[in-house]
Amino acid sequence: MDLNLNALNTFFRFASSEAETIESGPPKAEYVWAPAPSTGETKLAPDLKKTLFEILGNEVDSPAAFDKLIEKLKVMPQKDLKAYLQRFESALSPERFKRLQDDLNLVRGGWTSDPRGIPGDGGSNSQNVDMSLYPAGEVISDKPLMKADSFYHYHPGGSEPGKKPENIYSGFSQGYEDNCVITSWIKAGMALFGQKDVFEAVKEVAQGYFVTMRDGFKLYLSKGELQLAARNSGYKGDDPVMLTDANFMFAVAAKRAQLVNSYDRVGQSYADGVKSLNDGASPWEGYELLGLKDHIKPGRDSNAKLKELETPGEIGVASAPGHNFLVVDGRQELFGTRGGKPDPTLVEQVYVLQLSKVEAPQSDTPERLK
Repeated sequence: MDLNLNALNTFFRFASSEAETIESGPPKAEYVWAPAPSTGETKLAPDLKKTLFEILGNEVDSPAAFDKLIEKLKVMPQKDLKAYLQRFESALSPERFKRLQDDLNLVRGGWTSDPRGIPGDGGSNSQNVDMSLYPAGEVISDKPLMKADSFYHYHPGGSEPGKKPENIYSGFSQGYEDNCVITSWIKAGMALFGQKDVFEAVKEVAQGYFVTMRDGFKLYLSKGELQLAARNSGYKGDDPVMLTDANFMFAVAAKRAQLVNSYDRVGQSYADGVKSLNDGASPWEGYELLGLKDHIKPGRDSNAKLKELETPGEIGVASAPGHNFLVVDGRQELFGTRGGKPDPTLVEQVYVLQLSKVEAPQSDTPERLK
């Protein structure tokens, strides 16, 4: 397929603060993108829309037709989508073709018009989640969402230690990967200790970071590993700083997963550690990999713990069929939105966190990994 972007630019221009100059071709048509919906929908970030248009734009003859194409791709069966994409594979470099696949995964998963950002094709088990069990939550931000893959320039510390996230819901959230376990625990850690204070200490050096976790576990994470993790977390959100912080915690958890062989599911490479976080996990793996096992209140009565989480300020994580989620002030986080109270008939396990260390912490971790 001939992907002549110069020809495309003679017909379409993206809305921006400064008009794009087109130096050749037939007379320009003054097209602008339809405005983002004001309520009820998640906005498609301009950068994602632009990169998709650069490849798919010559499939259509107007911006409105492009929007219709995106809506069609959102719901296209996986088999049909694969056949549709085959026509682009020979025309694009392997890296660009993978970017197209990744962007469409975001469109189909974390960037749908459903504000929950339902996980789509990225994880091995995410398509098996019965989303009827998780009704749409309340959208509490009208900021456009961003992909997290470019947010990896992390710097520890800050002037406000212990500062909690302004928006624990859509600041960052799960996208298309099946990583709800580590995502829910990152959110819980941020909500409890502060957005940048989940770990005991982080020291940045020229090529990486020395990290000490709250359970005493120490590791070194290179900046290259952080970049790899950021490109594979699949996260989305409307807060650039929070996306960066979340990517860093995701990267550190992946490093610990690599070092402890993530419970027989990981090989020897850092990429294997990242993959293990995206392939589904047991609830306890999240708090273990972030070093939070000493901050889990003991007790296994899920109903009693759910009742405890109704108290303002209490923070916890719950697991239910196919999904793990943050619970704060008695309400569950649902893919970047604020849901209602968790259904006690569905909840299988509940963990309540506390700031101080627990004298005799509950742990579901296998003995060999403690």
